[in-house]
Order: sequence, then structure tokens, then C-alpha cells
Amino acid sequence: MRASLAAAYRAAGRLGDAISLSERVAADCQRAPGPAQPQTTESLRALGGAYADAGRDPEAISILRRCLATRERTIGLMHPDTISVRHQLAEVYRRAGRAEKAISIYQEALTRVEKAAGAAYPGAVTAREHLAIGYYRAGRADDAAATFRQAIAEWGRLPGAGPGYTIAARANLAAIYCLSGRLKEAFPLY
Repeated sequence: MRASLAAAYRAAGRLGDAISLSERVAADCQRAPGPAQPQTTESLRALGGAYADAGRDPEAISILRRCLATRERTIGLMHPDTISVRHQLAEVYRRAGRAEKAISIYQEALTRVEKAAGAAYPGAVTAREHLAIGYYRAGRADDAAATFRQAIAEWGRLPGAGPGYTIAARANLAAIYCLSGRLKEAFPLY
């Protein structure tokens, strides 16, 4: 209940209230049910997000790193909740002006998922797409385009992957081309 209220405060832009309540929720969760429980790591993720929204990047990074380490240890590298926190942490680094650190997080995530499940695993392709977005946001449009082209090819080879994944990756690549002034390359992708 209090976590939902903190989320509502955050959504309403009442970051001071959101942080204060999120800090209390996280502290309570650390005591009971314990530091490795899902509701505890979720409270840390929410607190890290509130800190990031308030521009308190060092605190956000510290909390999100702790949350990520716990999730990797308890639910695994490829669990969607772990991937979500990794992406959130990388975005905080990027917004804090540390684009190369964000990219290294995305690269590490891709390497880990490929090592654990292979390149033909949907989570690996998603990790590749996150890396491409990281490249683009760091001003590395050529690297982003090349990485999205790889993702498009991988989605096409994955058995059972619906066409929606390929279409979304093509749209992202087209957007990068458009934003880079490469319209002739973008139009055929739509």
C-alpha cells in the first residue's frame, strides 16, 4: 500500500514525498521480510528510480547497483526483473553523463546472456537492442545502426519469434537513420 502511494507521489512529481516514503518502505523491507526478498528488491528499485527522477544520481546508482546484485544472485541474470533494473541503472549512468559506463553495462548484459543461453535466445536479442539504444543515446549512431541490424537478423532466425519483434527492431533502426539524416536508408524499413 505505501509502495503504491510512493509511486503515485513520484508520478505526480512530488519527488520529496516519494523519496521519503520510498526510503521508509525500503528500510522496513530490509528488516522484514529480508534483504533478498522480491518486495525488498522492488522497493530498492523504486527508491533508485525516485532518486534518479530527483537528479540524485549518485544515490540512485548506489541503490540500483545493490538491487541489481541481489536480483542477479536470487532470480538470475535473465529474469525480466533483473534485466529491467540493469536497464534502469544504465539509463541513470547515461543521464549522469557517463554514457560509456551505460554502454559497458549493456555490453556486459549481452555477453552474460549469450554465455548463459546463447545468441539465439530472445533475451540475448533484447539485450542487443538495449545496447543499440545505449549507443544511439551516447551519440554513436553508426554503432547503434549496426547493432540493430544484427538484432533484426537474429529475430528473423529465432524459431517462434513473431514478426512483431522484427518489425519493432526495423522501426528502431529506421528511426536512427531518420534522426541521423539517412532518409534513403530509413524509408525501405517502414
